[in-house]
Amino acid sequence: MSNDALTWAFNLDGVKSGPKFVLVALADYADEANSCYPGVKKIARRTGISESSVRVHLDTLIELQLITEERRHGAGGYRTSNRYHVNVGGVIDLTPDSDASDSPSAESHDDLAPDSDPPSAEIRRTVVNPQSVNPQIEPPVKTRARERLESFDEFWALYPRHAAKAAALTAFNRAIARTTVENIIESATRYRDDPNRDPAFTAHASTWLNRDSWDDDPLPPRTGNPARPRSNIDGFAQLYADVEAAQRGGSEPRKGITR
Repeated sequence: MSNDALTWAFNLDGVKSGPKFVLVALADYADEANSCYPGVKKIARRTGISESSVRVHLDTLIELQLITEERRHGAGGYRTSNRYHVNVGGVIDLTPDSDASDSPSAESHDDLAPDSDPPSAEIRRTVVNPQSVNPQIEPPVKTRARERLESFDEFWALYPRHAAKAAALTAFNRAIARTTVENIIESATRYRDDPNRDPAFTAHASTWLNRDSWDDDPLPPRTGNPARPRSNIDGFAQLYADVEAAQRGGSEPRKGITR
């Protein structure tokens, strides 16, 4: 935990409660370099906010340049949780623009709630430059929609059955509202590499996603074709053959066979 980051996040003004709660959670996770990499699901558990809302609040914090997001990949190349850099020192200045305060429309609004802004006031947002906190990290330029498409492409490339791609994309976009991209990628990788998966019975990607298969247990061990049980016909045929052989050779039928 970074005490400086946590103190700054608690005392930061001008941020709505949802994004601020997520920011405080990130500051609590942050190390001495103000960096952390909790997954969306972990943040949701810590804050009691839904995963979809956490993603929206993260986008807001990135837009305000209060945090910087860095995508990470595991050793196998699959996506893992993002790294977040908490830009300690960023501020949001809610002072009305001086030009707006001098205009005729900048009248008194004593009837407004204490936290309300005058309707004519233009809010200035002054934030710290992320490069001054970590010069090696550049602000994200890709939209969330583009990131979702890239995540799907990664999922599609590793999934063991390529069929009905359009249906799979629709199912993927719905699935990431119920779990994280990281969980989908990791679970699909396990499913692909499961030695008990039968290629002839591999589910379509859309089916796998729609039934929340990332929560499934490992596949049961595969077994070979069981031996065909010995039928009465087989027994009589063997008995007849033994009797004929005994009559020809003068020997008794094999033990265990009754006439």
